[in-house]
Amino acid sequence: MPFLRDPKVMEVFASYPGTVLKASRRKNIDSVIYPPSGVIPFHGFSMYVSPLCYLYDDPVQLYIVFRQMYMNYFHRLHIISDDPEGILSLCILFERILQDKEPELVMHLTCVGAPPLRLAFRWILRAFSGYLSPEQVLLLWDRILAWDSLEIIVGEPQFAGVGMN
Repeated sequence: MPFLRDPKVMEVFASYPGTVLKASRRKNIDSVIYPPSGVIPFHGFSMYVSPLCYLYDDPVQLYIVFRQMYMNYFHRLHIISDDPEGILSLCILFERILQDKEPELVMHLTCVGAPPLRLAFRWILRAFSGYLSPEQVLLLWDRILAWDSLEIIVGEPQFAGVGMN
């Protein structure tokens, strides 16, 4: 996958010290970053690309859009930081909104041993790709672009435009 070999992706990690793995060469004190993008692929990584395949036939255009989406937004879902749109902040926001809107549901799920965040974490981590239909994911991602914020992922469903009933 060209993304893993794209050194431009590394630029996004400059503001997150210690997030990129480096390996030292045996007889040289210089370190090398591998993969060159600084991103280690993980299970479900392709879920960020799949909805975009519905929009772009040209693989070059598809790649450029995917890379920008990752560099602008999705990288925050895989770095533990104090970023207000990072995964930790989004999880806290999710729990606060759910507790405020549905306290009985939170209590019930917790009592049966299924805390809400345990259920929703993968949804948030993958920006709902693979959990909603491609059309709904693209609508949600369109809202992310419009608001220039990942907070829409855990916000009110009517703002996200995913049509939850």
